[in-house]
Amino acid sequence: MPRPRSCKIPCPDCGGPVRSAGVRRGTKIKRYVCLDDVEGQECGRRFTDNTKKTKRKAASKAPVPPVTPTKECLSTNTDVYIFTWAQNATPVHPGFWRALTALQNHRNADLNVIQGRYRNPTGIKAEQTFSDLWWCKEVKPYMWNKRENICASIQILGSTKVRPTAVNPLVGLETITGKQSGILGHPKLSMKVIPTPEGMPPKQLLTTGACTVANYSDSKAGEKGEHHHTLGATIVEVAPDGTFFMRQINAMQDGSFIDKATQYNTDYTHQPAGRALALSLGDWHSPFTDPQVIEATFGIEDYKGTIVDVLKPEKILWGDLVDFYSRNHHHKLEPFIALGKAESANNWGDMRSEVEQACYDVKHFTEVAEKAAGGPVISYIKCSNHDDAFSKYIRESNWKADPQNATFYLETALRMAQGTHSTRIGVEYPGALAVWAREFCPDAVMLTRRTSLRIASIECMYHGDQGPNGARGNIQAFSKIGVKVVIEHSHTPGITNGAYQSGTSSYIPLDYARGPSSWLHSHTVIYANGKRAIYTMSGGRWHNE
Repeated sequence: MPRPRSCKIPCPDCGGPVRSAGVRRGTKIKRYVCLDDVEGQECGRRFTDNTKKTKRKAASKAPVPPVTPTKECLSTNTDVYIFTWAQNATPVHPGFWRALTALQNHRNADLNVIQGRYRNPTGIKAEQTFSDLWWCKEVKPYMWNKRENICASIQILGSTKVRPTAVNPLVGLETITGKQSGILGHPKLSMKVIPTPEGMPPKQLLTTGACTVANYSDSKAGEKGEHHHTLGATIVEVAPDGTFFMRQINAMQDGSFIDKATQYNTDYTHQPAGRALALSLGDWHSPFTDPQVIEATFGIEDYKGTIVDVLKPEKILWGDLVDFYSRNHHHKLEPFIALGKAESANNWGDMRSEVEQACYDVKHFTEVAEKAAGGPVISYIKCSNHDDAFSKYIRESNWKADPQNATFYLETALRMAQGTHSTRIGVEYPGALAVWAREFCPDAVMLTRRTSLRIASIECMYHGDQGPNGARGNIQAFSKIGVKVVIEHSHTPGITNGAYQSGTSSYIPLDYARGPSSWLHSHTVIYANGKRAIYTMSGGRWHNE
């Protein structure tokens, strides 16, 4: 094939012949392409009249980021580990770092700081290159950049880098740890529990929070990242049998924070914290409350060392107080379950017995909490879906078809009728559980669907079953209402933006549960400083101390 006819213009790169390649679309600027071969390869340079005297810049090798020394392994001389996250080219928050150091010294903990990278063109330094991949001197002795097991059931994902402005930092990581739980370094505090087959403990995924100050770009993503930037860490306690207990550290603006019953200050000191403002229990589901949860929370024979003894909450929140198994509407077409209830020695078909037991739990365990706290404790019973099932039965069922519960049914209906009244927006009537709670646990406060309960600017009235605008409730929906909330309902603990969700206090599983489960025994605490943490329980224990 003959060589294309060349032009008189030489190639600006190799000096070889070129040919015309027409004109640039929409203009009269001529285009050219080189025809010469350089060591058997065509030069291929394309240029125009405007660039015919300009040589291409030689391709430069990609710069190699500097290597920052990191810790070789986790300490084996302790059973307490602290993990936080630090952004490159960003100073630590001095107050939080001092308080974190106080926690490290107090608990003889192994402190680890996960390296975080973020290129911020409008941040503390306007131009960022590989020379900016440095971390402040305070964190260098604790730098961690590996993926390693903390114990057999949990691993730290130190080598997994997620953009600091990620909206959902845990999305896509559900299977990365296999059957183990995992901790991810990230400045946004998040928690997610992954369903596992029956017989296996659910997988917990948790982010750490940051020890460095907020340093984000002035963009939408940067503004959102700064809004959710949390001064915090994850603390993990490992028991001798390999069981782990992990929870969140969430610091105040000055850097101080509370962990359990101790406040850690910005001057390297610690002191006893005040009483917790509230304890939101996982769904109670009497009479199917797990004795191991009762043991960890209130104690069986003695309250010493329990959650209420250490945290001393001023308020206790109860969701799904009664399971209402006795006349569950899901059992309408279950004749064999009805037969079993009738013949059971547990009185599982007796509505009065079930309601009395649930109210007794509130009264008794509130008294236990008062003894442990050495002061008054107020219990709040939330309006919940399982409690509503009791009201639904009274509204829709025929007492004549239920001789076992006929008397209790009629007494309940009478009390509800006597409590019915008109309001400016219509007619209201009390719930079926509420009319008996006034008698069986009179000191408890029964919340309605419209009774706000704000504790340290956190809305605690919602159970979580009913979402915004009448939709079904879930943690994602409640995370978008613009107010911090504590909910329950799903039996699955979680943290999404400003929404915290408690787990369950019931047996796992209950009779209606099917398939892989993310249910977990856990409560949410609101500390004296207004910050929250989720406490998980296992085998009647809630910590390792």
